[in-house]
Amino acid sequence: MNQLGTFIQVMTEKEAVKEGMEISGGIRFCKVEKIQGSYVGSLYIPSRAKNRSHTGFYFRIEKDKIIFVDDSGKVLEWLKEMLKAGDEKQPELGIFFADFLEYLIKDDVIFITKLEHSLEELEDMVLEKGSDIPFNHEISGYRRKVSLFSHYYLQLADLSSILCEDDNHVFKEKEKRSFSLLTERVNRLHDETLMLRDYCVQIREVYQSLIDERQNEIMKLLTIVTTIVLPLSLVAGWYGMNFTNMPELTWHYGYGFIILLSIVITILNILYFKKKKKICRYAEQRKMMQKRF
Repeated sequence: MNQLGTFIQVMTEKEAVKEGMEISGGIRFCKVEKIQGSYVGSLYIPSRAKNRSHTGFYFRIEKDKIIFVDDSGKVLEWLKEMLKAGDEKQPELGIFFADFLEYLIKDDVIFITKLEHSLEELEDMVLEKGSDIPFNHEISGYRRKVSLFSHYYLQLADLSSILCEDDNHVFKEKEKRSFSLLTERVNRLHDETLMLRDYCVQIREVYQSLIDERQNEIMKLLTIVTTIVLPLSLVAGWYGMNFTNMPELTWHYGYGFIILLSIVITILNILYFKKKKKICRYAEQRKMMQKRF
C-alpha cells in the first residue's frame, strides 16, 4: 500500500480484499454508489492512443481519506504527477478528487480536436478518391472511438453529479462547487463527441452518395449501349428467321448490305445521343441563367 499525503491511499486488489473491500472483476463503466456513509465506485479510462489498453480501477471516498485500488500502477503514476505539478499544500478531500478527475480529461479538448481533423481528412479523401479507399473500415474505427468517449463522458458527468449532490454529507459546499464545475466541463466534452458522431454520419452519407452517383453513371452507360445494340438485335432477329421466300437470302450482296445497314444504324444512334446530350446540357444552362436573373 502506498500513502500519498494525509488522506490518499493506493493499494492493489489483494490488499483491498484484506481490508474488507468488495472487488468484482471486469471494470467497464464509470460509476459510484453510496455505501455506509461513503462513496464506492469505479473509473474506466479509455485509451487515447492506438494499440494501448484501457485503464480501470476502483475508489472509495470516506470523510477522512480516499482509497484507490489499482493493479496497473497507472493511478499511482497519475497521482504523483498531479501532486508534483500542484501546490505544496494539499487541498480538501473533495476538491482533490475533483481535481484528479479533471486531470484525467485535461488534454481531451486537444484529443477531440485531432479526432475532428482526422475526420476532415477522411472526408477530403472520400471527395477526392471516391470509393477507391477502405472507407468502411476507417469510418467504423472512428465511429467506435467517438461512441466510446461519448459514453465515457456521460458516465463521468453522472458520477460527478452524484458526488455534487452528496447525499452522504461527506463534502463541504466549496467541494460540491468543484464537482459542479467538473460536471459542466465533462458535459461540454460530451456535446463535442455528439457533434463528431453526427459528423461521422454525414461523411458516410457523402460516401454513399458518391457510390450511388457512380452506379448511376454505370447504369446510364449500360442503357446507352443496350439502346444502340437493340436495333441490331432486331435486324439479326428479322433476318435470322430464314423463311423460304425471303429475297435477301439469295441476294448476292445481302451479307454486305446487312453489315452496312448495321454500321449506319449504329452511327445514327450515336449521333442521336450526342445531339440529345447537347440539348439536355443547353436546357440545364438555360434554367441556371433563368434562376440567376
